[in-house]
Amino acid sequence: MELYKDIKTILNNAFGKSEEAIIHELVTMFRTKYIPDQSTECVNDMDWVVSLVSDHTGLMASGIKGLRQHKPYVQARYMCWDLLLRRGYSQNGISKYFVKNHATISLGLRRFKNDLATDKELTSMYASLVKRYEELTAEGKPKKFVGKWEAIYGNK
Repeated sequence: MELYKDIKTILNNAFGKSEEAIIHELVTMFRTKYIPDQSTECVNDMDWVVSLVSDHTGLMASGIKGLRQHKPYVQARYMCWDLLLRRGYSQNGISKYFVKNHATISLGLRRFKNDLATDKELTSMYASLVKRYEELTAEGKPKKFVGKWEAIYGNK
């Protein structure tokens, strides 16, 4: 109900303003009041790792976390699992987050190691991801990284 009142207030004061100015005011109000501050430390560490892999691979985070069996999504999921193990999470904890059995995580990580040994393109992509991950976590906490959409459109 509060959102409705805020929108109504902006639209009531819109007389004489351009359509672009009204839209900008609505978006600014929505981002500042209804979306949590994105510049603070990440609330969920696992979401941060998934979004980092998503941004690096260009795949949707929902597909990485979900049930998609397309090879790029499966490999991205394996990358997440490996980074989360580096971060100190147990296979059991990772399995609960991804709604999988811990044995699935173990098997997936073994397959990922085999894929890294045979696929040079995957190896180079993963090496650059690990390098970016280590740069972002140099101080021990995840820093906010600029994703591709923020780089294009900015964080208004």
